[in-house]
Amino acid sequence: MLIKNILICEDIRQEVGNKLSLMGVLGSSINIDTPPNMPKEFSLALSLACLISIENTNTGNDAKDFNIQISIFIGENKIGNITAKIQSTGIIDRMSHFPVPKFEFAINKTITLSVHAQIMKKNTLVSENTAILDIILNKIS
Repeated sequence: MLIKNILICEDIRQEVGNKLSLMGVLGSSINIDTPPNMPKEFSLALSLACLISIENTNTGNDAKDFNIQISIFIGENKIGNITAKIQSTGIIDRMSHFPVPKFEFAINKTITLSVHAQIMKKNTLVSENTAILDIILNKIS
């Protein structure tokens, strides 16, 4: 099992036919304009989601042997931790996509969001990857 990528976006929607739609896929940074008179103690609420894509590198893998651990950080502060079994009703597909529900947080300065994912097989690390998003607050005049 290999974590191929982690996409950070504004929303993920489940569509008819078991399709996923990603809204507002972000790159390495997002710029948010704020009024110049915004008080320093004011916090801006943000809500994001992410999609983790996993490649099954061995068709002999048994899904029940694997779990995924996801940690979300704002700067150095962990704001979320998710652990889930990788489930399958049959053979694990070559590519699987795991949507992470929207998570909310508040910021009052330019900061970095990190999403770190690990695949574990019976308490042994198999694969890991991290997506980093710079959230830049710009005061407009």
